[in-house]
Amino acid sequence: MAFFEFNVALSGLFAAQRGLHVTSNNITNASTDGYSRQILGQRADTPLSGFGVGMTGTGVMTTNVTRVRDSYLDLKLWTQNPKLGEYNIKVTQNSLIEGAFGEPSDAGFTKVFNDLFNSFDEVSKDPTSGAAKVSVRENLISFGKYYSNISTALTGYQQNLNYEIKATVDEINILGTRIQNLNSQIFQAEIYGDDANSFRDERDVCIDRLSELINVEAKEEEKVVEGKVLKTFSVKIAGQTFVDHLNLNTLGVEVRGEKEQKIDDIVNTLSGLYEKLNNGGLTVDEITKINEQIKLEQKKLTDLTPECTIDANGSITYNSPLEGKIDVLKVNPDFSTEIKTAGDGKFNVEDVDGLYNVIWQNGLSFDMGNANLSGELKGLIDLRDGCGTAESSEVTYNGIPYYISRLNGYVRQFAQTMNDEYSKDKDGTIMIAGGLTYGGKEVAYIERDESGKIVKCYDEDKNEIAGLSAGELEEIGNKYTTKYKLFSYSTGSSTGMPATGEDLVGNNYSKMTATNITISKEIYENASNMRSTYGADEESGSDLFRALSNQKDNSKMFKEGDPKDYMASIFSELGINAQEALMYQSTQESVTGIIKNQRLSVSQVDLTEEFTSLIKYQQAYQASAKIMNTIDGIYETTIFKLGNF
Repeated sequence: MAFFEFNVALSGLFAAQRGLHVTSNNITNASTDGYSRQILGQRADTPLSGFGVGMTGTGVMTTNVTRVRDSYLDLKLWTQNPKLGEYNIKVTQNSLIEGAFGEPSDAGFTKVFNDLFNSFDEVSKDPTSGAAKVSVRENLISFGKYYSNISTALTGYQQNLNYEIKATVDEINILGTRIQNLNSQIFQAEIYGDDANSFRDERDVCIDRLSELINVEAKEEEKVVEGKVLKTFSVKIAGQTFVDHLNLNTLGVEVRGEKEQKIDDIVNTLSGLYEKLNNGGLTVDEITKINEQIKLEQKKLTDLTPECTIDANGSITYNSPLEGKIDVLKVNPDFSTEIKTAGDGKFNVEDVDGLYNVIWQNGLSFDMGNANLSGELKGLIDLRDGCGTAESSEVTYNGIPYYISRLNGYVRQFAQTMNDEYSKDKDGTIMIAGGLTYGGKEVAYIERDESGKIVKCYDEDKNEIAGLSAGELEEIGNKYTTKYKLFSYSTGSSTGMPATGEDLVGNNYSKMTATNITISKEIYENASNMRSTYGADEESGSDLFRALSNQKDNSKMFKEGDPKDYMASIFSELGINAQEALMYQSTQESVTGIIKNQRLSVSQVDLTEEFTSLIKYQQAYQASAKIMNTIDGIYETTIFKLGNF
């Protein structure tokens, strides 16, 4: 028991000293992002028996340094963050799309549209005016350029979004690697009884960011190993395990279409091998060699895609997870070979080449169209892939392919209607190019009803071709080419030379897109080639361009109404999407802001409180030091001075 009181006072000094250290650490990290304030755990040390007169205290001991954190608030934030990340992207990207359309502005649709029809009016006033025809030519070119510029801009945005998807996947993997490393550091620290508060704070910061990129499920579990409680931490993203404590399953990207091309090449090779077997005339060694080659190609196919199965008979079936995008593919060893190409891997026909699919590096399928997917990655995928003209779209959001599809539909219908009107004679029948023979006569004129259906056909002498069935009339409607054209499409040459437009047939203007729409070759070469009257024998030449001008208000041109109404519907949809994204962004900012404030109220360092703790520990230190000084004085008197008597 000698000098026992010194040990009691010394424990108080050490506890106060550690308390000062924890407090100073809190103060210096008050502005550190993600830092959770820490508190020192203390308890009375194990007392000693007083031999019948009670227990004697032995001082104080520090138990641990605990970070103040509410895991429930973390989970709430990680649940809400993905939606905020998704709508942050959608607000930004919808704003860019709105800018591409340029409405309202002095260079938008309204101006080029009105300028075009105003120039039609000028020609209708004086069909012989060369200046008026030149004006029409220039306005036709401007009209085409307007749509070409929009489509080109949207295509560029889609390519940029593609790069952002890859960058986002890379960031997700970097965060996963960091979480994996932190798990290791936390595990190694805590297994020896040390605190890993700073590591845990850093890991939570990583998950905060990860939850903005993609929907996250994080879970910590306790396991008892050799009497020790060990904690393991796992993270799921998009429903799949991403980090399993010390193991990491990374994401990746693959160029859309490359895999399908490889599948096609393998299948074509297999087809050739089966054909050799089927032709016969082979030696036993040759048959054996071919069968070995077949097995090698089959192995390549199964290694390339887990969706490929080979039954006991060697029949290969490939069913892509992209339902409706890649055809079923079969190769039967009984030589009843059925081969369908795997397609180009595109979600939408409007997509640019080289788009990325997100994949799991371990070979599992990553469902980019999953309705439960969220986060910035979801926003990027929705805008890049959403709702083109594919039969079965994986992404139902109105993204860039949707607006390109709408623009393509507009220019095709508008060009067809205007070309039809431009090719009419004074009787209202459409003059068509030759080459279609029905009822023993070559069709030279067609007549449509108000719904656009062809109801009559005429020969060159304007005699009706009788006896044509409904099927034949429909077939003519799908094959005819107008004799005259205002619009065609660009051949892609550096000079912008238009195609002749001979393959712009009937209701199928599929080669024309918003990107390549331009004026007809004849008008491109010379404005004087423009047909401005119904015929040389007409006393009044104003009717043709007056009829063209009237198409401005043709309410039957589109199901949405006249040409202005169609474009207005696109602007309206885009505006609604933008406003919806802005609304959800605002809502999620409010929700996440409340949760962050709640979390800060628990974990954030309060400098006033820390200064109070600083004073508390300082006074405790001074008190313990005073006890030691007092005891030192008592022992000095007892030992050195009382011995003099």
